[in-house]
Amino acid sequence: MTLLLRKKKSMMGKNKFITIEQMGDITAKILNNSGYSLEWKGSVEAVPIEDIIEIDYGLEWKWGDLSYLNDEKVMAALYPRSREIVLNLPFQDLFKEKFGTMMFSLAHELGHWMLHAEDVEGLQNPMFENNVFYCRGNGEKSPIEYQADLFASCLLMPEAIIIPLIQNQWSKDGRITWKQLYQIAEEFQVSISALTIRLQQLRLLYIDGNKYIHHSREEAMGQQILF
Repeated sequence: MTLLLRKKKSMMGKNKFITIEQMGDITAKILNNSGYSLEWKGSVEAVPIEDIIEIDYGLEWKWGDLSYLNDEKVMAALYPRSREIVLNLPFQDLFKEKFGTMMFSLAHELGHWMLHAEDVEGLQNPMFENNVFYCRGNGEKSPIEYQADLFASCLLMPEAIIIPLIQNQWSKDGRITWKQLYQIAEEFQVSISALTIRLQQLRLLYIDGNKYIHHSREEAMGQQILF
């Protein structure tokens, strides 16, 4: 890990708020250090999250049975002291069916390693039990869970790639379809929900309550007034 990233980690102790811009800077440095190109070349290359975890940060990821927790919501866990990420074995079929969810879970756990692992003694959070981060699939999320989700989103769908991709699509066709979004999600190896959340965070589009895709919320509101 570079000295710069270590400094960033110390700055992020005690659950400091991290903006989407700051998270974009953090993940861009990780991608640059891994050799992933942040230059838009007209096509999408999925981020090699497994290699980043294993090669760049010396973590091991593996399958394990976390059912002893008696909590069906736990999808994965990070064991900071043994440098292990464990994907919950009962979710193996789900992860294989929805590969993007598996990749996001791995990136999410790497987010905990990068953002929170050095501050484990100071964390007062129900996720952190007996030196383990247990990441649950639903329910109310804590601030550090939101941070790990944002980290995963920025890492797997970097701004430098996704912004020109979507802007090009709007300028070419004047619209974006759900079919195109599913194709883009497949190319990034993320779920469709992760993709649409990321695109709306970056204000690259807006999806209304009827699942119509608009350039922006303002455009959607204007159309509702007209019709």
